[in-house]
Amino acid sequence: MSISPQLGGEHRVEIPAGAISYRACGNGSPIVFVHGVGVNGDLWRRVVPRLAGGHCCITPDLPWGSHSLPLKPDTDLSLPEWTLWVGSDSVYRGHDEISAEIDREAPMMEYLNCGVKTIASVGNTVFTERTDRFVCMGKAVQFDLVAVFELNDDEQITTWREYFDSAAVAKSMGVEQEQMTAQ
Repeated sequence: MSISPQLGGEHRVEIPAGAISYRACGNGSPIVFVHGVGVNGDLWRRVVPRLAGGHCCITPDLPWGSHSLPLKPDTDLSLPEWTLWVGSDSVYRGHDEISAEIDREAPMMEYLNCGVKTIASVGNTVFTERTDRFVCMGKAVQFDLVAVFELNDDEQITTWREYFDSAAVAKSMGVEQEQMTAQ
């Protein structure tokens, strides 16, 4: 849950899947600040105060982030497709494959911070430029990547691709690049 006072007072809205917490401050035309996976509205704590003088800034804590309100148990948050490694055959399709890959990776991670640098969209495609920082098997790892999300007409993510230099990740972890793709 977002805890930064710069984001304004906490509110909740009910949606069919459960409740979503959000913070709001300022007056004027609305701006909704959306975060990515693994983070919450606190990502925007340095941006919102700069815009709240002329805008109503709304910062939700969306599912897949650090939201603290549980959704209904039958809520499906799976992606239809997730491409993790550029230049390999690792494309995960459907809930079972994606869940299995996340379950495989999760025990290796102790911490994750996705620092969004840039977000842009064209039509139903959203591009994010990030610096990811995490601890994997006791080693601090940092690397830059670009993620591309494609949305359907209901604004649900249908495809999620991440592009990064696996050699840079391997170097950061102190392993050979070939070990990065070993299953």
